[in-house]
Amino acid sequence: MAVPMLQMWLVGRGELKGWRWSTETGADVVDNDQIRLAKARIQQIWNQDPRILSFVLCRWSLLASTDCKETPYSIIGATKPNCKYDALNLGGWEGYALVCLKSKLIQRLVRSVVAKIRDAASKCTVIDLTDLLNAFTNDIVCEAVSGRLFREQGHKKLFRELVEANSLLLGGFNLEDYFPVLVKMDIIKRIVCAKAQKVKKMWDNLLNNIIDEHASKSVPEHNSEDSDFTDVLLSIQEEYKLTRDHIKAQLEIIFEAGTDTSFIVLEYAMVQLMRKPHLMNKLQAEVRSTITKGKEIVTEDDLDSLAYLKAVIKETLRLHMPGPLLIPHLSMADCNIMGYTIPSGIRVIINSWALARDPNSWEHADEFMPERFMECGSAATMDYKGNDFQYLPFGAGRRICPGMNYATASIEIMLANLMYHFNWKLPVELMNEGGISMTEFFGMTVHRKEKLLLVPEVPQD
Repeated sequence: MAVPMLQMWLVGRGELKGWRWSTETGADVVDNDQIRLAKARIQQIWNQDPRILSFVLCRWSLLASTDCKETPYSIIGATKPNCKYDALNLGGWEGYALVCLKSKLIQRLVRSVVAKIRDAASKCTVIDLTDLLNAFTNDIVCEAVSGRLFREQGHKKLFRELVEANSLLLGGFNLEDYFPVLVKMDIIKRIVCAKAQKVKKMWDNLLNNIIDEHASKSVPEHNSEDSDFTDVLLSIQEEYKLTRDHIKAQLEIIFEAGTDTSFIVLEYAMVQLMRKPHLMNKLQAEVRSTITKGKEIVTEDDLDSLAYLKAVIKETLRLHMPGPLLIPHLSMADCNIMGYTIPSGIRVIINSWALARDPNSWEHADEFMPERFMECGSAATMDYKGNDFQYLPFGAGRRICPGMNYATASIEIMLANLMYHFNWKLPVELMNEGGISMTEFFGMTVHRKEKLLLVPEVPQD
């Protein structure tokens, strides 16, 4: 199986000899002689996110993102050591998105996907599952953030193009990484950052349009059926002293982080199940025996009893986390660990990909084995909520991904419906070529290079 070379390179060079991490978050960092370093000190030094957009895009923000350049904590992240979320507790993104998953929004989008697949099945035609799942996760984010505005004004296609442009810019070659002095020259900066500035203007136009449209109407209550996340931000704007740039930064973060990640996990789950048909049969048996026969769609209320489904998703996140190096953190002060000096002002990268494939922590680390997360499995007590250092697909601590529960719930709902309604097989051409390619491409996220083309079938009673 092809793996991203960057992670492999870091695996071989990322170890500091003589010290190890405890396998439980919140524990001290210790070396082989049990020399303990205070957890609080590490959190204080490495708890900040760096100015990622500025670092990567020649120190020019992709947006006029005050949030990324000036404030140490985002309003959708942590603001106090003992307060995991701040604005979120007042009806922000996480709470709002989870409400969407239980509402008519998610049901409508799931029905649309099922209908398209059912149509392809009736014609015995190949379906581009990559495009379909990408559109599904894109639509959820668009409508959760801006409601009917995206549907009415046809912004969804533009949004997807901008997200792809962001990923290429932020994850691609950056001249400043290699020649930082050269990029400080104005003429070089203008040349190198020309494309970034073009994308920035497009984001500005789109986000300003969204904000203006919402500001011109009366803001509904947080729990109103007509409210969306932009309404929530505008409703707390005065209380949190949010500028327009703050709001635009938050919206772009949600757009960027909420689309690719969920889609990538969904696609990889289907890929792994197609590569191991006996596991797909096992998952289909669980879903179809648990969910009432003839039900139109599987809903959020049906998920609690689907233990193997959750194990499949956990294992997919372990092997195919969308952000294998997480979001870099910034060292805020000089730090010395076992004689290694980590100066202030540099980025600290966590190779979560390597942690999740460490043979010292995982049995058959490179194998897709959902059973490890089942009861009595070797990883039965592990979760992705930042409680285990071997398994950090969403990060940990105050900087853990705020959309974690939203993302996993949307993945569970769609995967359950794909298993409940359809059987799947490879197109003849793909079988003749040796099956599904696992070649990967990485930028800001890691995803498969080739599209996933499958033939759906409606199971016979």
